[in-house]
Amino acid sequence: MTGQAPSLRRRLTLGVGALVATLTALGLALGGIGLRQALEGVLLERLQHDLDAVIAATTVAGGTLRLHEDQLVPVYAKVYSGHYFRVSEGSDVLRSRSLWDADLPVPELAAGERWQGGAQGPARQPLLILAQGVRRGERTLVVAVAEDVSSIDRWQWRLLAGSVLFGLLVLAAILVAQSVLVRHALRPLNQVSAQLRRLQQGELAVLPTAGVPAEVLPLVERLNAALELLVARLERSRKALGNLAHALKTPLTVLTQLGDELAAPQRARLEQQVRAMHATVERELKRARLAGAATPGQRFDLRADLAALADTLARIYHGKALRIDIDAAPDASFAGDREDFLELMGVLLDNACKWARARVAVRVALADGLLVSVEDDGPGASAEQMATLTARGQRLDESTPGAGLGLSIAADIVEQYGASMNFERAALGGLRVVLRLPAL
Repeated sequence: MTGQAPSLRRRLTLGVGALVATLTALGLALGGIGLRQALEGVLLERLQHDLDAVIAATTVAGGTLRLHEDQLVPVYAKVYSGHYFRVSEGSDVLRSRSLWDADLPVPELAAGERWQGGAQGPARQPLLILAQGVRRGERTLVVAVAEDVSSIDRWQWRLLAGSVLFGLLVLAAILVAQSVLVRHALRPLNQVSAQLRRLQQGELAVLPTAGVPAEVLPLVERLNAALELLVARLERSRKALGNLAHALKTPLTVLTQLGDELAAPQRARLEQQVRAMHATVERELKRARLAGAATPGQRFDLRADLAALADTLARIYHGKALRIDIDAAPDASFAGDREDFLELMGVLLDNACKWARARVAVRVALADGLLVSVEDDGPGASAEQMATLTARGQRLDESTPGAGLGLSIAADIVEQYGASMNFERAALGGLRVVLRLPAL
């Protein structure tokens, strides 16, 4: 057997959760990249302004590089300030005081050529460098400015951590909302399941369709159609069985009359088979009378039906003047098919009436389901005989009419409902049958 498949709620929760988590992670990654680029864009604009200022403050006089530092912001004069510049022409290099004795790794550039890159600063902090080749007379200078970006990195990581935390909170909120929505969306299926349980317990005849969502309505309609079809087939089968039993009575009577014309040995054999067939026909006709009309999916009055069943059997065995006592709990009910219950009780009561001398007692009590006992004041049965009572065709007394199928049919019904049936000695002196029918 295969394992139980995951529930729809779990599948949807996992699927939506994985999708939202993936999209959230992708959004955070793209947002982080975009944020980094935006911050670098702002920083490059500021570096370009500083680069223009350094280029404007740089001159070449007498073949020597000169820098008018009074035209620059004072931050370049502070050691490790995070703002640096470098002007070079071959081996001639001017550096900001903030660089101290460090240098900026800048490649040689042609006039008008620009370069942008990163490096490690004098305090081992990350730097963003912007450089440009500048023409001064016959000479080409390389002017570069740099800025510490560690604070931006820290700010970016804080923002990313905050975004991740916010994303997790949003994901949790989405999952909670999704769980509520899924539970609400699956409520019609849960209602159908509850209605099926009520149908099984006999509280409903069909599944109601009022208020059922359009997506679930076809399922409910198919279930009702299947139920209607099964009921119709069951009713046809029972009617056909009763009709067949009626149809066989006349041919059996003819066979009995024809047997009178045969020799004694052949007549005896024929009469034996005809009696067996006649007993089977009578049993089926009796079952049809006991079962009555079909009422699948509906609870029935157990005490009233048992009383009617006892009255029918009393008329069938009118020659014995039997007393059939019924003691049933007021709220006792059978959550199953009415015909199954009546056939089961009919078989047990018929068997009790057949063997009883004057009295049959039926008791129905509630005990985690139904506890039913049927006993008679007949001869009873030994322990060895009780072990074979439900065997098909088994009869305790061949002189008693019957085909020996009754208790085996009762055993089939008991097995169908997951119940139990035991035999023991009755207080009245005969056989006692104890049924335990589970609550459905």
